[in-house]
Amino acid sequence: MDDGLRTRLWNAIFTIWLRDPESEFWAFVEPLCSNFLKLPLNKIRNLSRGQVTSKIHDWFGEVRWFDVYNMIEFIASEPYFHRPTQRHFIYACDVVLKEELSAYRFVDDRLAELTSETEIATVEEVIQGGIADQRLAGVAQHLQKAVQAFGKRPRGDYVNAIKESILAVEAAARVALADPSATLGAALKELDKRGVKLHPSLRLGFDKIYGYTSDAAGIRHALTEEPIDDSYDEAKFMLPACAAFSSYLIEKAKKAGLL
Repeated sequence: MDDGLRTRLWNAIFTIWLRDPESEFWAFVEPLCSNFLKLPLNKIRNLSRGQVTSKIHDWFGEVRWFDVYNMIEFIASEPYFHRPTQRHFIYACDVVLKEELSAYRFVDDRLAELTSETEIATVEEVIQGGIADQRLAGVAQHLQKAVQAFGKRPRGDYVNAIKESILAVEAAARVALADPSATLGAALKELDKRGVKLHPSLRLGFDKIYGYTSDAAGIRHALTEEPIDDSYDEAKFMLPACAAFSSYLIEKAKKAGLL
């Protein structure tokens, strides 16, 4: 993280959160200091607004790059903060991240190493669909966990990102089939019989991907060996691909009258 990126992210915090009227200033500062910076609130409350702002700024300017991202992500997702302001903040940060050529973007209020707007939109669309339709909540939850694992800093938890991504597809197939215990391979075959017609090569491809997540260092099961060390590329592929295929399955199931 160079100085320009760090400074512009700080400016987003300052202009959006720290220039608010008195009550709103403290409504932001107290959760930030208590829950993220772990500072005693009695000492913070004895400081002036300018002193508090300087204290947060000093911390922001000195910490490691991934702690800067951790603070940005905390502000974007902390439930105590005003949601419309959070959305404005996320948009402002994404503009900075893009213009300063950062490898991170916001995906469902989490920072992840995805820069393709199409991929981000695909993942967010499926997550929001699961939030809106309780039947698809499991699909959304697996993708949220995948995003969180993929964006973990300083190094992503790529094994779990892969696992949660394929589990989102399996969850979508189970919902379409109304069978909470079906495995993905069996579910895809049964869905085909019930009118969810997939191209044989496409169905076979995801069946093989499912098999890969079983075989590769126990991704889908409890790890019995050392995790895959070089799995970033696989995780970066799997997250948007599995989100897209989940969406595809859901739409095909709806057209077949199963959802």
